Amino acid sequence: MIALLLIPILICGITILKGHPYESLKIGTYKGWPIYLYAIKNGTIFIFFIFIISDLLIPLFSEFSKFYSLSPEDRKQFSLFTFISLESKELSPLNIISVFLYNINHTENIISIFSLNDEEKLTLKFLSLSFLSIALSTLLVKLKLASKKILSKTTPRLASFFQERDNAKIASIYKEKSPSDFLLLQITDTFVEQDIFISQISNNISHYEKYRTFSKNINTLKDKAILYANMNKTINFFIRIYDRFCDTEENRLREIEDTYTKYKKMYKSLLEQEYIAYQEMCYQVRVEAEDRTYALITLNSRKIYIGVPIATGKPDEEGVENKEVLILPSFSGVRDEKKLFIELTNMYYINHDDYTYTDLIAIPKTQINSVSAFSISTHNLVDKNMSKRNESSYFIKNYVKN
Repeated sequence: MIALLLIPILICGITILKGHPYESLKIGTYKGWPIYLYAIKNGTIFIFFIFIISDLLIPLFSEFSKFYSLSPEDRKQFSLFTFISLESKELSPLNIISVFLYNINHTENIISIFSLNDEEKLTLKFLSLSFLSIALSTLLVKLKLASKKILSKTTPRLASFFQERDNAKIASIYKEKSPSDFLLLQITDTFVEQDIFISQISNNISHYEKYRTFSKNINTLKDKAILYANMNKTINFFIRIYDRFCDTEENRLREIEDTYTKYKKMYKSLLEQEYIAYQEMCYQVRVEAEDRTYALITLNSRKIYIGVPIATGKPDEEGVENKEVLILPSFSGVRDEKKLFIELTNMYYINHDDYTYTDLIAIPKTQINSVSAFSISTHNLVDKNMSKRNESSYFIKNYVKN
């Protein structure tokens, strides 16, 4: 009898925990019995609520419905403080499932489990509660995943808020169990944010270089110039009317210049403004490229890799379950034997948005000496300080200044 309830408690607990990214990582930090105890705790709470709702609240709701369906005179004779009627109890999902389970296993059919003895009723209720809880826990996880997808499409800001909250909880586990993996995750998140920003600017630059405008095409810009010029002419017309009623020069308004009221001059002004914006975007892309954050991984052999972390292990009780780090490299090299300066020997021309498994490098964690963030701008700053001592690094000489 205990097994009829203990097994579904474990199944429900693990199903619910596995359906949540944070809880899924958290149970990975336990070993042995603590995993089962944590699952039993969550499964027991879930099954308890299922029992309360299905076997108590639903029959009680049926009693209230029955009460409000009565006439005012009959309500006076009806008492809500009496025991729930047998008719309402039969509407309980547990009783309905119990009747179904009994009928498929016996030749004679019943319409209510209250005609059975207490032992049979208890066994059937345990079975019904087990089936109902497992089904609802699985459905709950599926609905949660589906709601996240719908939320991301309908209200992206709200979805990103919940996603950031979950990511913060996940990061706290990595930070506690494995600081190096926590740093790699933070570097990856920062790189993705920078990459999205640079991609947006690069798309605008590509559009300008193709059409010589940020508008849909050059004709759209001409139409915009005509619209703005006509609007400014209209404003000047009302300004002249207003100025006629002004007695003093101080109260008069200043008219818009001809540059913004004549079509050709307005069109030329818009072209100049967009060209300036184009130059600023090009400069911003260069700056963002130098500020882009990579992971700098130094091995015990002084070999270094600079790139984007793609995958790392899940935290467990001892630290991290997976003993390797997967990285998409941008540079590789070695550290100087004496002063440990960075000397790059290879540059990888890999598109970070379109790569295959052949572009990735798996590094065993036992070979990693240190992990840190790296950016070209920071390296430039360090190199300027070192150049005062005539010790400019190989990286700056060969990869940055060119």
